Amino acid sequence: MTPKLLTTLSFSALFSFAAVAAESVEPIPTVESADFDFEEEASRKKKKKKKKKSTRSNNGQSQRERNAQDRANQKQREANRAENRADQAQKDANQAQRRANQVERQENAQGRSPARNSAAKRRADAERRDEAARRAARHRNAQPARKSSHASPAVRPHRGGHAAGVHKRPHRWHHGWHSQHRRPVRWYHGVFVYGPNVHHHNRVRRGYYSETTAVPMPRRKIDRDGAFSVGLTTGSYASGYDLGGDFSDFGMGVTARFRPVEGLGLEVAYSVHDDTFDGETERTTTMLAPSIQAFIAPWSRISPYASVGVTFAERAYDDTWTDGHEEFTTQINDSSFGPHVGIGLEIALGQNAALNFEARAIGYLDNQQGGTIPGAVQSTFGAQWYF
Repeated sequence: MTPKLLTTLSFSALFSFAAVAAESVEPIPTVESADFDFEEEASRKKKKKKKKKSTRSNNGQSQRERNAQDRANQKQREANRAENRADQAQKDANQAQRRANQVERQENAQGRSPARNSAAKRRADAERRDEAARRAARHRNAQPARKSSHASPAVRPHRGGHAAGVHKRPHRWHHGWHSQHRRPVRWYHGVFVYGPNVHHHNRVRRGYYSETTAVPMPRRKIDRDGAFSVGLTTGSYASGYDLGGDFSDFGMGVTARFRPVEGLGLEVAYSVHDDTFDGETERTTTMLAPSIQAFIAPWSRISPYASVGVTFAERAYDDTWTDGHEEFTTQINDSSFGPHVGIGLEIALGQNAALNFEARAIGYLDNQQGGTIPGAVQSTFGAQWYF
């Protein structure tokens, strides 16, 4: 191959390669096409931004709807809880009414007097009216109150549970207790007067129990309010002489008691104590003793009580006694009187019967004849029948 032919072929190959390369390379964009691409990119970014903004708006709307739904659910739960509390209070009131009806039926079955029946009916009517008023109050309180948009400033409570600057006697009315009984709780409630137990007094005074929450009360087993009773007693009368002799005489008696309120009793007791209860007796003591009695927890079956009163005694003694060394004879025929104090225990066997145990100390105020000591101890045991 000649050099000229080789040169011609080389130039031909170069020109061929250049043409192929020119065809494979993209054309250079013009100014118009570049402007069109820029506007398309800006439009795409604007759409993307608008889509993102719409997504955020939809997310915010969904969140607000979820919050509103949560608030509605919370209000519904609060309404359900209030309704449950009202239902529970209604159940408690119905149970109390059933107990009152049962007690009334028992009283009617036991032949209580018409006056007692009418009093029980009046109490039941008053309880029903109070319960109706409580239900109306619960209905008013159950309505959801609109919360104010302005938060009230916090007020520091004053000593005694009241805000500073409010001149009010502390612990005067006590919420649920006052709404049910229309009176404040006192120290004697749950002790002498039917009411909350002593260990609940502080909670009642602090308003722990609302109008829809029942105040816990002791269980009533006996009702002695306005009851009258008579009884038989037996026991001993112990006294002595200044010189050292003493004696104790057996005795029997009768009692009559009236309970104007269940925690208070008015009693008159008559008893005769004798040495032998025969014609050769050496000592006879006749006693008349009116008393006032205060009963603790009179609504329970076991009720301790304290009594105070005056004892009038007539003594007829012709007693021969000895102090261990000498023999003495004491002759007395006089009357004496003095105060007495005592403690006792009443055990209820039912609504109409009870057993009584009591011990009294008597102190005579007038001058004692025959050298007797100015005091005595009387112990009695008896049974009471209530009407």
